[in-house]
Amino acid sequence: MDRYVDVVSELACLNDPESYAGGSFMLLVGPPKPDRSKDRGQTRHGPPHLPTCDLNAKVGDENIGAERTMGIHGCGSIINKGERLVELCASNDLVIGGTLFEHPAIHKITWYSPNGRDKNQIYHIAINNIWKRPLLDVRVKRGADVGSDHLLVIASIRLKLRRTDRSDMHKKRLDVNKLKDLYVRKLFTIQLKNRFQALSEQEKNSPQEMENINHLWNQVRTS
Repeated sequence: MDRYVDVVSELACLNDPESYAGGSFMLLVGPPKPDRSKDRGQTRHGPPHLPTCDLNAKVGDENIGAERTMGIHGCGSIINKGERLVELCASNDLVIGGTLFEHPAIHKITWYSPNGRDKNQIYHIAINNIWKRPLLDVRVKRGADVGSDHLLVIASIRLKLRRTDRSDMHKKRLDVNKLKDLYVRKLFTIQLKNRFQALSEQEKNSPQEMENINHLWNQVRTS
């Protein structure tokens, strides 16, 4: 079974609070998910939903009260936009992947100012909490030449393919005990003779074809 990932990318310098609170990123991520804890065992999980966002939002490294939404390996201190990003992810049951994995700061900083003095972790990759375990790593790829003051952020995900259901592929078992019955044994013998008789007639009707087959077989056997 093929497995795929929904990737949602939002690149925006959102200085306008209104554009963040109810703008395009909210529409891309979707409304808050309903509580399905009661019937969770009866529903199948959809594909991994992987929003990526450049919202100038620093979430920091403190996750008290937001343990399900972020880890403790972010950079800097949380700001107002970061708080709103955490709230948005919490309402949609997303986890901020860049805060989950311990890396040196150079592998977490996503933006450097032209003068090189200012640097922040403002580019984030989030994923559904139900797909948190397949997320193996999130880090900055410093060697990538992207022609921007923003660095490339990559996420490593391992998806397990579902095994094919082979319940319909089992070979049909023959009940040979039925041959002990005289009527069944006679019926089976007649059907078997009819099949071999049909093959014999086919061989008589196409002697040239059978000759070619025998010739090819002799070549294979003696090669």
